Amino acid sequence: MTEDDIVWLTTKDDEYEYYTTELRERYHENEAEFYAGEFKKRKDPWLAVNASSHYRKCEKARTADSVLNAIAVTGIKNIKLKSAICTTHGGVKRDLGKHMNPILKSAVIQLQGLGDLMDRKLFTQHNRG
Repeated sequence: MTEDDIVWLTTKDDEYEYYTTELRERYHENEAEFYAGEFKKRKDPWLAVNASSHYRKCEKARTADSVLNAIAVTGIKNIKLKSAICTTHGGVKRDLGKHMNPILKSAVIQLQGLGDLMDRKLFTQHNRG
C-alpha cells in the first residue's frame, strides 16, 4: 500500500469505514518490519524508534521492546535521540506492564521521566536563542 492509499483510506474512513482495525494493524506491522530491518542493516537508532512506534500500533509491544533493547542508550550523545528512545521505551514498558510489579513500574516511570526531562531541556535550549 502506498502513502497515498493510506491517506485516502484514513480521510475517507469516517464516510466509508474502509480502514478497518485489521487493515490498520497490518499496515503498522509492515511498517514496523521495514524499519526494524533497516535498523538491523544500518544501525541507526532513529529507525528503531520508528519501528517501535509502529509495533505498538499493531499490538506488538514485546517486539518493540526487543528492538529497543538492542540500543546502548548510555553511549548516545544526541540528547534528542536519547529522549526519543527513553520516551518510546517507557511507553513500550507501560504497554507490556498491564500487570507490572511496583518496582518495575517505578523504573518505567523514571525512564519516561528521563525522556520528558530531556525534551524540556531541548525546548529550553532551543528557545533561548
